[in-house]
Amino acid sequence: METAVARAPSTHEQLEAAAWSDLVAACPEALRRRLHLRSARIGSVLVVRASMIPDAAFNRALCFDPTDPLPPGLLDDVIAAAGDGPPLELQLPGALAADAEDDLRRRGFTLSGRMALLQRPTAPPPPVGTDFTVGPTEDGPAFGAAYAEGWDAPPIMGELLAGVVGRRGWTAHAVRDGDRIVSTGLGYRVGDDEWFGFASTVTDARTRGGQTVLVCSGLARQQGLGIVRTFTEAVIPPGGERNRSLDNLQRLGFEVVAVRTCWRTSG
Repeated sequence: METAVARAPSTHEQLEAAAWSDLVAACPEALRRRLHLRSARIGSVLVVRASMIPDAAFNRALCFDPTDPLPPGLLDDVIAAAGDGPPLELQLPGALAADAEDDLRRRGFTLSGRMALLQRPTAPPPPVGTDFTVGPTEDGPAFGAAYAEGWDAPPIMGELLAGVVGRRGWTAHAVRDGDRIVSTGLGYRVGDDEWFGFASTVTDARTRGGQTVLVCSGLARQQGLGIVRTFTEAVIPPGGERNRSLDNLQRLGFEVVAVRTCWRTSG
């Protein structure tokens, strides 16, 4: 069994859970029905379900207590709350004991991957040259459409994210090539900390530094806002493969402070 990286304080998970909860709360009722969107907090786990989006990111159970991720009975309650739908991804802080892993497998979960949790203290980003323009946006429809395009996802996924553009606590970052948004990211702030997620870059901008420009713009903006730390996450590829996003984040000063394990049902 893998030995997990030493755990950081649970601020990361708490911020991420708060962001997802607010995303669901901001969704208009009509769109919520179209998505079959719902969320529930079960103990130290936030369950988010969007049954019409066949993507693990929107069908997740995020545990935000690293000290006791699966106490007795909690998994039963999480499975019941999730109900039917696309495969559910259970995201846990670090590796589990062998008997806990065996229990997950008996219940139909398989180990689907690992995620690096990254943290960066607020400090000036490195200089980046670019032909893009970049900055915050309040154009929710254009932002959402670009996000969905970057993931080759259904437009309805972009409609969900468009709902928090301009909402208190959120900052929507956009990189533009002319008038077209080619890279997106959302910051969600609580107190002195900010969680950065929902990053997406369209195919033709990925080799032109779209993500790097996006992240550097967000970091530069934080200088005068009193933000102390930024949290984000990135997939750790299996077998020693490289993840360009993870490499970029580390190059920009983010450090891996913990590793999350992900377990997925077959649907």
